Amino acid sequence: MSMFFPVSVCFVSVTILLIGILILKNNRSSAVNKSIFLLDFSTFFWLYSYSIMYVAESYNTASLFMRIGYTGIIFVPVFFYHFTIEFLEIKNKTRKIILKAFYAFSLACALLLWLTDLLISHLYRYEWGFFP
Repeated sequence: MSMFFPVSVCFVSVTILLIGILILKNNRSSAVNKSIFLLDFSTFFWLYSYSIMYVAESYNTASLFMRIGYTGIIFVPVFFYHFTIEFLEIKNKTRKIILKAFYAFSLACALLLWLTDLLISHLYRYEWGFFP
């Protein structure tokens, strides 16, 4: 198996994390910076876990990192929405209700991912590694 694909995914994940850290370090009190860091961290979590899943030797190891990666994927949309409303400075009560509902939904999906096989039931092994 070629190591180019998993190594490139790992490189991209670390780059995204470093960008998020630099943005957060620039101004920790900014809600926009905090929300973009959450988005970057979730994306890092997803991509880094998948780079490990691709090179895993056993099905169980790949399955563990698949679930870790999917946890990151589940939170990407809500973090993106959170960043968008902070960036656009949308300040109303409906925004807070929708944001809380999105966070609750994402958390429920993450729990379903870890406690059941409803979201992902198994992995396939390809020449370049495991994939759900």
